Amino acid sequence: MELTCFMCSSQIQNGCDGLGRHLRRVHAVSLTEELNGTGFICGYGDCRLPFDFFFNLRRHIRDEHMTAAASGQPSNNDASNLGDGMDHGDPAPFMGVHVNNGEEHLIGHPNNNENVEMEVDLRSEIIKMICQFHANPAMTGAMISSILDSYEKLLMTSNRILRSRILTELRRNTVDNAVITNIEQILEFDNPVTGLKSYDQQINAMVENCGYIEPIEFLLGDRFDMVLNRKTQRLEPKLVNETAQYVPTIPILKMVLANKEIRNAIDNEEPSLPGMLSSFRDGTCYKNHPFFKKYPNAIRLRIYYDEAEIVGPLGSRTGIHKLGAFYFEIGNLPQHMNSQLSSIHISTLFCSVDVKKYGFEKVLAPFMSDLAILESDEGIPLHFEDGIYTLRASIETFCGDGLAVHEIFGLLGPSANLFCRLCLYDRDALHRGSQEEFERRTEAVYEQQLQYLRDNNYSDASKTATGMRERPFLNESRYFKTYSNKVFDIMHDYLHGNCQIVVKLVLHRWIIVDNRFKVDFLNEAISHFNYGYFENKNKPSANFTRSILNDIKHATNQKACQMWCLIRVLPFLVCGKVPEDDEYLQMVLLLLEIMEIKFATSVPVNHLSLLDELYKDFLSMFSRLFPDVAPINKMHHGSHGPECIEWSGPLSLYNCIRFEAKHAELKLRAQNVHNFKNPPKTLIRVSQSVQCSRWNSGDVKINRVEVISGKKMFTCHTKSRQYLLDLGLSDDEQVMTAKSVKVNGIEYRVKAFIALSQSGDRFENLMTFGEIREIIVLENRVFFLSSICTTVHFDHSVHAYCVELNDLDHSATFTDASSLPFHKPFCYWLKPTSNALYISLRHLIF
Repeated sequence: MELTCFMCSSQIQNGCDGLGRHLRRVHAVSLTEELNGTGFICGYGDCRLPFDFFFNLRRHIRDEHMTAAASGQPSNNDASNLGDGMDHGDPAPFMGVHVNNGEEHLIGHPNNNENVEMEVDLRSEIIKMICQFHANPAMTGAMISSILDSYEKLLMTSNRILRSRILTELRRNTVDNAVITNIEQILEFDNPVTGLKSYDQQINAMVENCGYIEPIEFLLGDRFDMVLNRKTQRLEPKLVNETAQYVPTIPILKMVLANKEIRNAIDNEEPSLPGMLSSFRDGTCYKNHPFFKKYPNAIRLRIYYDEAEIVGPLGSRTGIHKLGAFYFEIGNLPQHMNSQLSSIHISTLFCSVDVKKYGFEKVLAPFMSDLAILESDEGIPLHFEDGIYTLRASIETFCGDGLAVHEIFGLLGPSANLFCRLCLYDRDALHRGSQEEFERRTEAVYEQQLQYLRDNNYSDASKTATGMRERPFLNESRYFKTYSNKVFDIMHDYLHGNCQIVVKLVLHRWIIVDNRFKVDFLNEAISHFNYGYFENKNKPSANFTRSILNDIKHATNQKACQMWCLIRVLPFLVCGKVPEDDEYLQMVLLLLEIMEIKFATSVPVNHLSLLDELYKDFLSMFSRLFPDVAPINKMHHGSHGPECIEWSGPLSLYNCIRFEAKHAELKLRAQNVHNFKNPPKTLIRVSQSVQCSRWNSGDVKINRVEVISGKKMFTCHTKSRQYLLDLGLSDDEQVMTAKSVKVNGIEYRVKAFIALSQSGDRFENLMTFGEIREIIVLENRVFFLSSICTTVHFDHSVHAYCVELNDLDHSATFTDASSLPFHKPFCYWLKPTSNALYISLRHLIF
């Protein structure tokens, strides 16, 4: 059932449940209290009856409109039937008697359409509840079964008690026996939990009612296992099938495209500004791509692959239960939507030992079959209310860490002599610190090396000479070729690579060699630094020891986001201990300047040459400061940065950090489920429950506003009064003022800082920041009343902007959240030697 919100006129799916969820999240309306002013207004069709309480509205919709819809008759409370125009707040009197136009009749008489509707709804709600249970990573199958058993007992007991009380009351009031018998029949219903106890029954119910896409189990091969015969108590050989799990790609895309808002976003993808690289469409690859040139709005699949160890790393089962997983996301969608884990869809799940036995050709066969259909010129016609949508898709890019990409691309591992997947740069050149350009792995080079492998029967010597193992199965795609995949993951290359080695070597120099401060000082500084609300969750671990710094390995035991925070905060931590002109500090600052461009969500074309020069300076400085340290592969990867950005768009689009989060979710579920008989089958079903719960809820939107904490105020009492009056509001109208609000998943809070201008030239046009003083929510729009800060200068010693706060009376701005140049808030940092406020950017804002 579709209803119209009486506050913002939005069309809401899923009837009263959807309306209630919308009122709570968007308008911060309490459903348990009386709504002053207009009251809760019915939004079904032309009906506009007001109600003081939400439960009255719910009962009105159930009794009037659901009954009318079931019987095919027009609703009795249409606008034309209001008559007196009075408040019909509660149209359902006591004891099931309904008053309508002065006539009384009993609910459910002469037919039981309402009862049937209620039964269907009750079972449907239970199935949705089961789906949400499966989507919870902490829930196991045994726990869900236990909850259902308890719920069944509670439901049937409540019904029995209610029936007894109602029938007793009816008999006491000498109601006709025929009426009592009819009501008794109405109150009887079948157990809605029947047929939902077993796991297979629950899956079947979710397929029928919730749009659950059931994975396909396909055979890879078989093996003999020694299994204990319970009768003979002897081990006997048993043939066991080795399988993989595949979620069909086409049904997933159909599920996503069933949302009209998603289709509109794909068909009307916004172009970037001239001279800017903001998406894959801005890169050379898209502009020259034969498929996307012909079908510019075709779905672009961004593929990711990784392996996950689902048992403890020190256990005896390590390696046996290691899983491999392929995921994909839709590159056409806005980046804020793709950052949600539910926008990352699992494609194939299998045991890693099986892929070593059978190869990726067998594992990827179902996906490649679907891809061949999606890449065809005919496409797949999908019929929607607004017309026919032709579904076509191809692979945009392939992402992953170095080891995973090399495996899929048929290359030798990262430890090979020819370790680079974009050029023929060798390990000797890496150790020499050579910055010369080597021959690129073009299509011609690829075919030449593949032929060389065939001519030499794929000998070890030929593999070493080419850096290739085999022809990658992904090249069976009509349009995607591995040698054209110019993407390096900035998370692995920097946060798990360059940053780790630079931070560790620099700290070793300062603490072990120069003795500028003790390791205890560093740990204490990390622990006590005020990172602010938005960075506190990424606070680095204060776990440094002299033994860690002396270790030849480059690991610092920091997670990716912790390292991102640590390298930005490091200049603040050592302020006063290390001179500003210290050359090791200058190398850290140079790396920060490079990362600001590499991690940017939009990159000007004219910054690519600057990035190239900066990275060459970084490599030269590293070789000069640490001549005895061999550079790592990821240092060479960085030299391809400008080429990759020009070819594929900003590298932040292919940051694997969200894919890793999805992968971590899979590991967590494995530990909770603790079923190792067929882990891929168990886990992919659980993962599909999450996708089903999210995408078939009817609440998927491109732009979403959620008030976390706030209250209603009259316009005249807000700090933003004059701005609201300019928008056409009056003093006696109420608006929502929020302390905290989420816009497209990004949280904003009062006292947080926002960017009011782009980065520009630091030496002439400094960025402008504002401190949020008030947050106003008007329907689905969010406004920030901010005091404009004075940007004093850009402090190169800490690589941050120094700002001063101003009063609202001095300078203020009223900004729509959608018009911000950057949609993430900041918090200020402090130097230990001064009280000045500093704002450190994760990347440049263009």
